[in-house]
Amino acid sequence: MKVSIRVPVQDLVDKDTARWLLWACTASTPEIEVEVGLHDSAGWGVANARNDVVRDFLKGDATHLWMVDSDTEPPRSLRLLEGANDYRVLSGAYPGVTKSGFRWHLYKQVAPTTWAPMHPKFVPKDRYFKVDAAGLGCCVIQRSVLEEFGPDPFEFRRDADGEWIGEDMLFGLKVGGVWVDTEYVCEHHRRAALIHCWRKAKDEYSGRA
Repeated sequence: MKVSIRVPVQDLVDKDTARWLLWACTASTPEIEVEVGLHDSAGWGVANARNDVVRDFLKGDATHLWMVDSDTEPPRSLRLLEGANDYRVLSGAYPGVTKSGFRWHLYKQVAPTTWAPMHPKFVPKDRYFKVDAAGLGCCVIQRSVLEEFGPDPFEFRRDADGEWIGEDMLFGLKVGGVWVDTEYVCEHHRRAALIHCWRKAKDEYSGRA
């Protein structure tokens, strides 16, 4: 297995992500060859940056593309790769704080252009399970998938009401869903208004939610 790790970058790389990348540079084993690099999106947005990463990947001979966002810190192990040959698109799991409270960036499609993030209590206990879409801040994609869908598989699109549909959702729709490794939990270094999470937690624990 030869793995190309790439980080789409628009500005700075979070210091914890940078530390992980330094670790990853020395993480090769006899069975797994790892090479690491950054890709500057130059202000064109994450979808275009990911497409550029895919184009570069397809010029090489690596078997798997592992994309890590510049604000995501995976665990210091290669265990995500244990399922990389079995699942065409395999994502590490990471949480986020939304106006609805604490949620995983794992999504169920509830309407043609609407995806709902998963509440922690609904996450299955199995190590691997499939979702309609996932946040792709830490994901491994088999080469055959990228060869099948061509050099530009990521996009943003507006729905009929003019609302943007994110590239993670559209990619999940294109490939028929994404598998998740629940044992590979990443840190997601994002700013969030904690008051939203606090209010929702109060409602949930008081039985009002």
